[in-house]
Amino acid sequence: MSPSRSKRDRILAAAQREHDRLYAILDEDPLRAASEARLLVPSPDLTETNVKGIRAMVLIDSGDQLSNADLVAEGIAILRDLKRPDTPQFSYNLANGISALARIRGKRVGHLDTAADRLEARRLFQEAADICDEAL
Repeated sequence: MSPSRSKRDRILAAAQREHDRLYAILDEDPLRAASEARLLVPSPDLTETNVKGIRAMVLIDSGDQLSNADLVAEGIAILRDLKRPDTPQFSYNLANGISALARIRGKRVGHLDTAADRLEARRLFQEAADICDEAL
């Protein structure tokens, strides 16, 4: 195994461990999972991009479970800051966040006021599917 492959595998394994740890917490206590995600910091085996991606996913999913628009919006802002539209995971996670935010806000302001968000989410879900199809 090449040194670069070994490093990549270590980074992916570390990211998966943190993801699994935080989602185990999220299943029991979404607010605590969001707090723990905010405390996550890069390490030799966990890049800044991985940390931000994991943090964003946990904030979005925690906010969705709690119907907390602020948590979801915080996760969306992190993803938008990452600017990684070339990956299906990015497009999917951003679409998931925007969709959750529209659902939460729709309960308060009505679904017509969230039409633009829902349209953007559908476009991003399609983009994620298209990127996956291109890889086949």
